[in-house]
Amino acid sequence: MEKEKLESQSSNELRQKIKTIKVIVGMLAGTSILLLVVVLYLLIVKKNNSMLALLVVAFSSIPIILFNLKQAKQMQAELDLREKS
Repeated sequence: MEKEKLESQSSNELRQKIKTIKVIVGMLAGTSILLLVVVLYLLIVKKNNSMLALLVVAFSSIPIILFNLKQAKQMQAELDLREKS
């Protein structure tokens, strides 16, 4: 997000967006971990290779998680800057 957009939003809006991002990132990370566990279980225990392609889905969510956490960090930095002023 651009600095101008962050500066034009109210503190309450930023806090709400940070909270929303954290919830969404938590759900995405939890779902990805669950998917990884299920695929590895099917691969190791059941000897079923048909779900192996879903590993790509689990690992492709990592950049999405990192990007959203970076945005939340920028929003938090803007809030901290406002509180110091």
